[in-house]
Amino acid sequence: MDTASPVFMKWGRLHDMRWLARPLATIVLCAGVACTSAPVTPTQPASSPSADVQLTARGVDQSGRFRLVFEVPQTVSSAGEEIDGLATLELVEGAEGISGGSYLGFAFAEVDGHRRLDPAWTDNCSQRALAEDAPIESRILKTGAADDRFGKMLLADPLVRLSVGVWEITAVADFHEGLICAGPRYRLSATVRLQVTD
Repeated sequence: MDTASPVFMKWGRLHDMRWLARPLATIVLCAGVACTSAPVTPTQPASSPSADVQLTARGVDQSGRFRLVFEVPQTVSSAGEEIDGLATLELVEGAEGISGGSYLGFAFAEVDGHRRLDPAWTDNCSQRALAEDAPIESRILKTGAADDRFGKMLLADPLVRLSVGVWEITAVADFHEGLICAGPRYRLSATVRLQVTD
């Protein structure tokens, strides 16, 4: 190949310029920002008051080896927004047979108001095994019958939604120790408070 030809010399100059352009591009970029070999970590946004308000609420009640834990994911919700939560009946250690009807229920009460709905319990006696690694869990649910307008509307709604105001939701565990509903009776309750806004 004729290295002295104009085509080869032109290509050679372009080839050299490509390699030269890479460090030059790096220099130009680094002139605008600080260059570092360490990975860039996104800055965490500062916490806002609204984010601080909507913390998970947690209520706990314990009697002997039995413990009831009730958690809701946020303490502030909007009117019309579904309210979610989880109640967990657990055994602190070992394993135990328990008996009862519904086991877990929920009460809704307006703070500084008169609106309230209590859970209803079935009168049958069923048996459940409860172990340290096998709790009984229930999402918030509505049971019972009501004569007042608030209770009827709450029970008729397929979702769990509350009117504007401050409310307490209480998870209630009702059961007997042992398998024939004749042993010691336990009734645990764990309450969380939340605010419903416009």
